[in-house]
Amino acid sequence: MKKAQVSAELLIIVGFIALVMVPVLFSIYVRGGEYKDRIGVSQVNIAAGRIAQAVDSVGFLGGRAKIVLEVQMPKGVSARAQGKEILFSFENSGQRNDIVKTTRFAMSAPDLDRLNATGTYFVEVMNEDGIVSLDVRE
Repeated sequence: MKKAQVSAELLIIVGFIALVMVPVLFSIYVRGGEYKDRIGVSQVNIAAGRIAQAVDSVGFLGGRAKIVLEVQMPKGVSARAQGKEILFSFENSGQRNDIVKTTRFAMSAPDLDRLNATGTYFVEVMNEDGIVSLDVRE
């Protein structure tokens, strides 16, 4: 076997592998953004559910009950509490999404809008004379 023949065969094999791998890598890259969006929606949905559940728990416990939650948030989320509803709004793939969770107790949450950046937050849920208050800390 000659050196040139081995080099040509090696070049053909490497070219074939590259031909197969480029579309696979491109597909993974394109779908990566889709999975990132799904993870963001899941994070917001889980956080909203946990906060609503904690509000109900603290409300039913009464007295000076308090729960501290650790929640993960993606970027671009705006959150607010009105009466007995918690509303999370965010953009995902160019579309605006709203997640609303209802509770059985009225809430006071003046700083809930601090959940707007990517990261881990601590949400302190306290019962204060029948009104549940939410305090956000980073």
